[in-house]
Amino acid sequence: MYAYDTPTVAGFPVERLLATAEDGTSYGVIKPQTWNGILLLDLDGAGPCRCEEQMAQFSLPRTAMYLSQGYAYGGTTREPVGYRFPEAVGNLLKVREAFSERFGTPKYTIAVGSSRGAFVGRIAMEQCPDIFDGALVSAGGGGGEIAGLNSKLDGKWLLNTLVQSPDPLRLVGLDSREAEEERLLKLVELADSTPLGRARLAFSAAVEQMPAWCSRVDPEPAMEDWEAQYAQMREAYVHAQFTLGTAAIEAIAGGVISWNHDVDYADLLERCGRKDFVMAMYEKAGAGLAGLEADLAKLAAAERIHADPAAVAKAEKWLSYTGQIRGPVVNVDNMGDEIDPAACKYAYYDTLRRTGKEDLLRVVWVHSAGHGNFNEAEYAAALSVLVRRIETGLWGDTSAAAMNALGASIDLPEVEVQLPPPPPGMPPMPPRPKQPRFFEYTPVPALHFWDSANWDTYKG
Repeated sequence: MYAYDTPTVAGFPVERLLATAEDGTSYGVIKPQTWNGILLLDLDGAGPCRCEEQMAQFSLPRTAMYLSQGYAYGGTTREPVGYRFPEAVGNLLKVREAFSERFGTPKYTIAVGSSRGAFVGRIAMEQCPDIFDGALVSAGGGGGEIAGLNSKLDGKWLLNTLVQSPDPLRLVGLDSREAEEERLLKLVELADSTPLGRARLAFSAAVEQMPAWCSRVDPEPAMEDWEAQYAQMREAYVHAQFTLGTAAIEAIAGGVISWNHDVDYADLLERCGRKDFVMAMYEKAGAGLAGLEADLAKLAAAERIHADPAAVAKAEKWLSYTGQIRGPVVNVDNMGDEIDPAACKYAYYDTLRRTGKEDLLRVVWVHSAGHGNFNEAEYAAALSVLVRRIETGLWGDTSAAAMNALGASIDLPEVEVQLPPPPPGMPPMPPRPKQPRFFEYTPVPALHFWDSANWDTYKG
């Protein structure tokens, strides 16, 4: 049963529905007084509807942007559904049903989501093409989680093999997420303590396609400023490994779902887009090409990891894509995402090409670093383009110049946000610039790919 009230959220009077299920999932949706007929549904949408809660402060500017443009907005919490993406879509449908019963059926329903929510947004478009008219996604990989976790395994396995820690990583079949994160932290500290270890850490990051710029605080390093690039990568490396996801997905899949027994690491180095960085770090370590080749030989001879075919067959159905969509998807993303590298965003084009739907996707790039680092002008412009495509069937001009002009033309509300102080020793998060930062960008291809064409093919 949903509770109904009429609070003020992000400075706007709204009508609101809230509910909490027996399993702990929160549901919520808010409708502005002047509604444009469009409902936005988000995996992380329940929290922003609860404006009185501290965590809602982080999302107030974006919530205010949605409401100021006339959108109704809502959704759920990402736990306890976790990585069961089709079930997460089912939860969003429950919010839409409650909304429709109270306020009438929306003219359009759009899936929006960042990070894990981006995966859910794409799955929503594929699973319910009659309900979701479009999707706006960001910071969540277009190659799916199977491919993403294999990429993470590549980097961690490489580092674990080349840097001999007294307490090596488990990598898969994790006994404890917290224990694995502690082992990873110690391994990175050990690697960072020697010049050759630093080169190997750079190699590890490169095969995961971590970007040269991945700090929200520090400026973009110069093209050949290898030390600045290393420093930013070193700071982000542990956080970027997604140990939480590995542990959670293995638990619900019932086994190991990542493997590297078929990987050629020399080939990955050639295709990763960061070979110059790796070579420079080996040269700085005094090892040079001979040292790199020796490490490649060691990797080629080392014991590899096999996944559980049954677990892969189970997990791939709710962690990767079919490409069977009818409506448009706009992916707004940035060049410097340390967790979900830029190369992964374009992978969804490959899935859509297979189904003949590639014209339904547009990826627009923001010149920023840090996972999910976009401002409200950028989101507003991307959403405006998406709605235009839904309403007219035409994309119009989505060049960086056109997107910047569109974002700058949208009148956005000023919102005061009361954030808690940063943890001890951490600098405060710098404010995002208010002007849009779109730019022309094409990343190198992703090193891993897995979609419905690969389902049931993994044999271990």
